Amino acid sequence: GEMLPSPSDYKASLIVLTVQNWLLRLSADSGEVLEKVYLAGSCCKFFRYLSWDTPQEVMIVKSAQNKLPAAARQAGIQQTVLFYLAVFQVLPLSFIGMLEINKKIFGNSVTDVAVSNGILIVMYSMGLVRLYNFKAILEQFMEQSYELGQEFNWNGQAGIVGKYPFGLPCNIKITDTPPLLFEASSLENAFQIGGYPWHYIITPNKKKHKGVFHICSLKDNALAKNGIQDMKCCSLEPDWIYFHPDMSGRIIHVGPNLIKVLKLKEVKNHADQMEIAEDFTIVANRENCVS
Repeated sequence: GEMLPSPSDYKASLIVLTVQNWLLRLSADSGEVLEKVYLAGSCCKFFRYLSWDTPQEVMIVKSAQNKLPAAARQAGIQQTVLFYLAVFQVLPLSFIGMLEINKKIFGNSVTDVAVSNGILIVMYSMGLVRLYNFKAILEQFMEQSYELGQEFNWNGQAGIVGKYPFGLPCNIKITDTPPLLFEASSLENAFQIGGYPWHYIITPNKKKHKGVFHICSLKDNALAKNGIQDMKCCSLEPDWIYFHPDMSGRIIHVGPNLIKVLKLKEVKNHADQMEIAEDFTIVANRENCVS
């Protein structure tokens, strides 16, 4: 029969990633290790980044970019796999799958990838950002599902999912380019998605626009009313902007001495048009003199 969940599966916990490619779930109260998962199998050796796909529900563990040693490149060996993504459900912690981001599928100029709100975001060297349906990719290309602790055969070797030295199987194989949902061009690939209805934030792809943010509708690319945000900072510290992770639709714009909390709302008498309104502002008074 099915194993009953342990009470510790639902305890408040911290999830950490070690240099040795272990994913640890620690008790938030005592620091005790509640669970440990070995990530790196035969396919990948360097997992480095943790992020949320769906906050508090689905987590992504991303590898460092795969780079061949100089000697291998000079010998003409081709490296087609750029990144690996391992996908986990949390509370309780369970393995959904692992996939690779491959040049043959997504192109040669990929520089980075991210997953957010069910969307795979692929970034390119020329500032292009492309969006794909991540949930559809998982459903379409999953070869077989595995559970942590399950015995499995991988390339003729027997192992246990999440245990050393086998780690996790790469059980999601993207064989065709998925349908493109959306693409945009942005300076330094700066791209965020959030709000309700869905909007995105980019910086126009020219150096003179650095520090200028455009907030646009994902549905039709229309710039929101008051959708150009520019603090005109004269500071070594650049300003930055992001959708608040609480899914409230608020946008936080942080400058060297100012924090603006913005919100998306319908334009009066124009239900199909959105505007950016200031919710409130926090001013940080800095001392100008240095003693």
